[in-house]
Amino acid sequence: MKYAPYSYSKIGTFQQCPLKYKFQYIDRVPVDQAPSPAIERGLAAHKFAEDYFTSGILQITGQFPDSFVDWLTSIDPVHALAEFKLGVTEALDAVEYDDPDAFIRGIADVIVIQGDRLTIYDLKTGSVTKNRKEVWPDTLKKHRTQCGLYAEMVSLALH
Repeated sequence: MKYAPYSYSKIGTFQQCPLKYKFQYIDRVPVDQAPSPAIERGLAAHKFAEDYFTSGILQITGQFPDSFVDWLTSIDPVHALAEFKLGVTEALDAVEYDDPDAFIRGIADVIVIQGDRLTIYDLKTGSVTKNRKEVWPDTLKKHRTQCGLYAEMVSLALH
């Protein structure tokens, strides 16, 4: 029996609540609810970054904190990829994201390539507060875990 590919989000959902995982990914129970403000903020931030790295033009809206805009503009869009899709088979071979043999799939928010150095960023907008110290350890743990997975997947693709 062929299973649907795993992803960081699916694994996180299972760790949070196996029943939620079952309803969402196995039974595919439809959820009829509007996106939360945190989800809307996250979608907007991802789109903002993707548009910048795709076009090289920053559309300032005042919607995002200066620190986010400063970080974003510190990266030369010529050396960056946004929303980069990755796939890996069970045999740990790199494949296209949509390949039917993909066992794990992921979408790296931002990949920066400078010389032989590659840096992967994941945007964590849902837990941002005015006082970063309140959420930083949890966000950092999630960030390192997810980026670590994506780094392994990119490494497989490059070798």
